[in-house]
Amino acid sequence: MALPLAGTPIIIDIGSAYVKIGFAGEPSPRFVFPCITGTEKYKSVMVDVNAPSMYVGNDVSRMRGVLKIKHPISRGTIMDWESYYEILNYIFYSLLRIDDLANYPVFYCEAPFMHGETKEYIAKLFFETHRVRSLIMIPTPILSLFSVGLTTGLVVESGDGLTWIVPIINGQILQHAVQKLPLAGIDVNQNLKNLFMREGVSIASSAVDEIIQEIKEKNCYFVLDPKNPPKSEEMFGVAMPDGSTININSSVL
Repeated sequence: MALPLAGTPIIIDIGSAYVKIGFAGEPSPRFVFPCITGTEKYKSVMVDVNAPSMYVGNDVSRMRGVLKIKHPISRGTIMDWESYYEILNYIFYSLLRIDDLANYPVFYCEAPFMHGETKEYIAKLFFETHRVRSLIMIPTPILSLFSVGLTTGLVVESGDGLTWIVPIINGQILQHAVQKLPLAGIDVNQNLKNLFMREGVSIASSAVDEIIQEIKEKNCYFVLDPKNPPKSEEMFGVAMPDGSTININSSVL
């Protein structure tokens, strides 16, 4: 896919679960990939000079059986700066393949209430390491409101690590009224894992978190009446990294 004209802003949204990358003016992200990195569990006997020291995103998903997987962002906070650095390299040079970032401004979707020191370090990476033309950082709740043509409203944003309830008036967040709930997608994953354990379903893999995420996205659903959920005894299979399959009763979900 061809790059847009120089000067078109690059939009970067790095969340706890997924990274979304695109250009201003386009209807959807060009790239969406898991916010994970991986390093080899064991040193290879035959050294491949072309093999990266750290894998990113979909490459990790494909090789999850032989990699030690990291989640660099936890509940909206960057925990592993080395992985974050590699994610930026992956975005600019493997996906977008931009030779000269000085021709492109960057529009960065930041988490609500990101610490000033974190924002400063991110800006340092963009300007000093990648030498982008310019950088603007805006909280995601404001962007969500702008995306539907509004400047005033109440935004409920539930991601992988946190749920935010953010009132906004004329494009400004009412800081004193913001509510943060430590309940989000990762907690659904943990609950699903607990249900499997209770039912005797064992997922013997170092990539168990990624497998649980995949099961949730493909098979879980909302019910209109939680007190009377539809009953089903249908079994479905889940492929493991080693090629084996485990069978799970859909009633567990």
